[in-house]
Amino acid sequence: MVIIGIHTPEFEFEKDYNNVKAAVEKFGIKFPVVLDNDYSTWNAYKNLYWPRKYLIDIDGYIVYDHIGEGAYEETENKIQEALSERMAVLGESGTIRQPLTKEISVQNGAKSPETYFGSARNDQQKSLLFPNESWNIMPEFAQNNSANASIVYTYTARDVFFVAESDMETVIEVLRDGKPLGSEAGADIMKTSDGKSILKIKEARLYKIIQGDKSETHKIELRIQKPGLKAFTFTFG
Repeated sequence: MVIIGIHTPEFEFEKDYNNVKAAVEKFGIKFPVVLDNDYSTWNAYKNLYWPRKYLIDIDGYIVYDHIGEGAYEETENKIQEALSERMAVLGESGTIRQPLTKEISVQNGAKSPETYFGSARNDQQKSLLFPNESWNIMPEFAQNNSANASIVYTYTARDVFFVAESDMETVIEVLRDGKPLGSEAGADIMKTSDGKSILKIKEARLYKIIQGDKSETHKIELRIQKPGLKAFTFTFG
């Protein structure tokens, strides 16, 4: 079996080879990852979604595809079926019997959609309630041009992720329902000695803000200490 990752960028910074290389190394990805900066593979498959999995059999036909996260047990089962078919075609003996990933049931899924800050995405930034005079709204992102700017958003989800970058490291105080984060704090959140929950933004990537136990409705607030943050999107899990 051969696994190939196709990286089709959603934002301009994702086209940078060095950014992709750093992410591949950070997450220990061993299979080849191809940059599809001109969307040629994306368009050839008539794809519309991130992520998407395609399973291609020994004859070159797509025998399974899945949109989005999840369905890992189903996907692995289809892979084993394809490997068994390959063995039969090649006249090889043996059976494919490997334990399948067991899906963990999550109470309710994310109901909030991916929310973009850039003007190219239907002006969704209007629902984030930050003062327009403190921000430059660009096609892909919003950038604050004053200190102590804020982003406020009411969401329904289990997890909250934030895609952002800053030329100079920027510290953001994160509140949920007006309080510092507790056990629900995501992997990128740090606690200060005075009890605040903060997020440090520099390199362009996805930051894990909240990782909860179940999908709930809350209000998240980001308080940005200095100018220069580029906010691309909120995503939810």
